[in-house]
Order: sequence, then structure tokens, then C-alpha cells
Amino acid sequence: AGKFRFVCFNNLYKVTPEAFDAWAKILKGVPNSILWLLTMPGQAEAYLKKAASKRGLDPNRIIFSALFPREEHLEWKSHGNVFLDSIVYNAHSSAADSLAAGVPVVTVAGPSMPARVAASLLLTSGLQVGVARTTSDYIRMAIASSKSDGKEATRWRKQLNKNLEKQGTLNIGRWAKRFELLIEMALKLGPHGKRFHLVHV
Repeated sequence: AGKFRFVCFNNLYKVTPEAFDAWAKILKGVPNSILWLLTMPGQAEAYLKKAASKRGLDPNRIIFSALFPREEHLEWKSHGNVFLDSIVYNAHSSAADSLAAGVPVVTVAGPSMPARVAASLLLTSGLQVGVARTTSDYIRMAIASSKSDGKEATRWRKQLNKNLEKQGTLNIGRWAKRFELLIEMALKLGPHGKRFHLVHV
């Protein structure tokens, strides 16, 4: 069987010691897994591999790849099994991209807005199973996703794709058309429109 691919395509500044500690525990909990990250600047890659060794983890289980071509990035990202979000500062566009590529995300819903973006995207996508409240739950949920030779993550992916197709979530074309309708509505009401409208886009 192939390796179970945990991925995180966030920038380096989001990779905190707390997140890396959690990732190391997850990789230990899933022996047949790797962590796929984007290429890091300077000595960051060597530092992270050294940090992995200090945590008793084979540094070769952390792999790096260059930025993907824009027109191919969703296809490349779809090869991940589960996206492991950073903890203090969540993935924003990276989480949206991963979900659009059909890759489930596991995140911790933190106390601040930057720490809750991925949770919001997951809830909107109907994939509450990926939202953890604590780092311990985050680790447990990530490990659980690999059960039955990855069949659990596959089940999450199928549910995600079903939800996205049904709800139109992350459908930019659909969102743009609805936004155009809102602009037209605002123009018709004019600057002195007295009625207040709540519209779901």
C-alpha cells in the first residue's frame, strides 16, 4: 500500500512549535504516513528536519515540493489524503483550495478570527468532522482519518465532494453571479433606499 499523505501548504510563519509537535505525534500515530510541505526558504527545511529528529521522527518522512503551477495547483493538491492545518494562524486560501480539490481538512478552532477561518470553511462545506476544539482532539482526529488503510479519509472526501456539489460551496462562478445580482439590487435601491435586505450569497 502507498503512503498516507498528510499535507500542509501553509507559509513558514504559520508553522509554530505547537503545530509541529502535533504533526510529529500524528506521524508517529500513523507509521505509514508522510508530511508533505511546500519548499521553505533559507535553512528552514534543514531546521524542520532537525526538529523532527529531536522528536524521534525519521526526517525523511517530511518532504518538500516547489510551488505548483497556478493552472495545475488544485490537481496537485488533490493527491493529499488529509490537510493538517496550522494551529495559531489557520490556513485561509490554502484551506479553501484543499477543500475545492476534494481534500479534507483537520483544524483547531481557536479563539481569534485568524484561528477560526478553516473551521468556518469546514462548517460551510458540511464537514464538521474536521473541526477540533483542542490540540489533543486535532491529533486524535487526524490519526483516526487514516484508519482502515485510509478508507476513513476516503469517506470524508466523498462526503465533502457530495456536499460541495449539492451546496455549490466554493463555486466561484455561482458566487460571482449572485454577487452581480446584489450589485444590481443595490443600484435599484439607490443611496436612499429605506428597506434593509439580508441576502445569502
